[in-house]
Amino acid sequence: MSAAVAAAVKKIAIYILGDENKRGRLFVAVGSIIAGFLGLMFLPIAVISSIGSMNIEPPDIDKSLFTESALFESLDSEQQAEITNIQNQGRAIEDAMTNADVRDQTIKAQLIYMSYFDEVQIFYAESYADLFANSTNDSDLIAAINSTYGLDIDYDEFVRTYTFVMNSTINA
Repeated sequence: MSAAVAAAVKKIAIYILGDENKRGRLFVAVGSIIAGFLGLMFLPIAVISSIGSMNIEPPDIDKSLFTESALFESLDSEQQAEITNIQNQGRAIEDAMTNADVRDQTIKAQLIYMSYFDEVQIFYAESYADLFANSTNDSDLIAAINSTYGLDIDYDEFVRTYTFVMNSTINA
C-alpha cells in the first residue's frame, strides 16, 4: 500500500514540478500557508508586547460629587427630611439601646425599625429598647414588637434579613 502511495506522490510531483506555471502556483500556495502559520505564531507576541507599551490614563473625576453631603444636597426637601428623620431615629435607638444595656443588639433594633416601622405613628426609642432588654430570644422579641406596635413581622423573614445584614456588615 505504501508503494502505491509513493508512486502516486511521485507522479503528482513530476506533473506539478514539470510545468513551470504549476510549479509557481505551488510555491505561492505553500509560501502563503507558511507565512500565515508564522503570522499566527507571532501574533500573541506582538499583542503582548504592545500591551506593555500602552499608557492608559484614568479619567479625571470630581470626587467632591460623591460625598455624603453632595448626595444629600442633590435630594429634594422632602427626601432630605425623610433621611434626617431616619438618621435621628437611628441615633435615638442607639442611645436607648445603650441606656438599656443591650448595645450589642443595636443593629438588630435599627434593622427592624427601618424594615417594618414605616406605618407606625407613635414611636418611643426607650420603650422599644426595653423590649430588647426584656426578651429572652428573638422569637419572643418579634412577638413582643408585633403586639406592642400592631405589626405583623414574620419571624422567618426577619431571621433571613438579619442573617444577611449581619453577614455583610463589618463589626467595628
